[in-house]
Amino acid sequence: MTDAVKDKKLHRNERRQAIIAGAAEAFVKHGYEATSLDDVAQAASISRALLYRHFDTKKAIYQAVIDNFLATFHGSVAANADKRFSGDTLSGLVQAAQSDPNGFRLFFRHAVREPDFQAYYDELVSKRVAYIEAALKQFIASKKERRFKAELMQELVIGTILIWLDNGMPKPESLPRLLGNIVSNVLQEDEI
Repeated sequence: MTDAVKDKKLHRNERRQAIIAGAAEAFVKHGYEATSLDDVAQAASISRALLYRHFDTKKAIYQAVIDNFLATFHGSVAANADKRFSGDTLSGLVQAAQSDPNGFRLFFRHAVREPDFQAYYDELVSKRVAYIEAALKQFIASKKERRFKAELMQELVIGTILIWLDNGMPKPESLPRLLGNIVSNVLQEDEI
């Protein structure tokens, strides 16, 4: 075997990660229903036969993309967070988006519309809103207002990151500060 052929061969785990990355790209581009296994194979630069060596179904591939993103997400957020909702938490979100832009898009835009995967989205968002709500308890006495502002912050922060990704990730070093300003503005607003 020549060195050139050896260089083109990937280990099983590397190939699997390449398939997951290609699948995320294809699913973001076409959506779950409209994405074929041929689309996934093409995006991963492999044959459909090789794709079947790693995954039995399109659903299994989508699940792997979500699992991969959630591992990235939890790792980034946990590594950058303490016990309160803070700028470090926001930096972790940005880091997760930078590390896996298509996974971030897929999860926060598409999974919510896929009946087989919506529960993952609902669970993560519910936990994040509860986390934010608990952090707001020291600032906002009203449970209704706290819940509203927690949900608003969640939506504004994730929506802003999605827009940032869609626009080529300009000034990544400034995004956590922008997100912090959004959060501060929501906190400072007395009337809803």
